[in-house]
Amino acid sequence: MQEEKKEEATPKKSHKFIIIIILLLAMWGLYKHVTKLPDGSMDTDTIWEHNAKIMDSFIFAYGVAHPLVMSTNDKVVYLYKNTRTKRYVFPIKDLKTHKTHFCYLESVDNAPNKSMYAIDISNKNWCRQVIDKVAKVKGHNPAQWQEKMSINYYSENVSNLDTYYHNNVDNDDE
Repeated sequence: MQEEKKEEATPKKSHKFIIIIILLLAMWGLYKHVTKLPDGSMDTDTIWEHNAKIMDSFIFAYGVAHPLVMSTNDKVVYLYKNTRTKRYVFPIKDLKTHKTHFCYLESVDNAPNKSMYAIDISNKNWCRQVIDKVAKVKGHNPAQWQEKMSINYYSENVSNLDTYYHNNVDNDDE
C-alpha cells in the first residue's frame, strides 16, 4: 500500500517541475521581447532640434549631391517612430563597441529606410549610420517614418543650412 502512494506522488512532483520550467522560460522570453526604453521626447520639433547638429551635414551633403531635390522641394528628410512602443526612441547596438545606445532615428534620402542615422538621446555627438557593419536596431523595434519634410523646409524651420554652410563649409576666406 505504501508503495502505491509513493508512485502516485512522483508524477505530481514532475508536473510541478515542468510547470515551473515552462513559466521560467515564458518569463525569460517576455523579458527578451520587451525592451525597457527611456521615454525620450514625444515632441517632434524638440527631436528635430536635438538631431540638427549632427544631421545638418548629412542633409546639406544630400542637397548638394541632388540639386533637383532642392528645386522640386521633395520631402527627403524622415523622422521615425518605434511602432512597438509608439515612441521615437530605439535601442541601437554599436557593432564596434557592442554598447547599446538609446537613439532617435532620422534619414535623408528619396526612399524611406535608406541612409538611416541613429542619434543618441543623451549624447548629441554620438551618431551612427544604421547599416550591417556599423550599428543595428536591437530587438523587435520596427521603425516607421512618422514625419517628413523637404530640405528647404528643414532649413527654414529646423536648422538654417545657409548658416551651417558659412560656418562649416565656406572657409575659402581664411
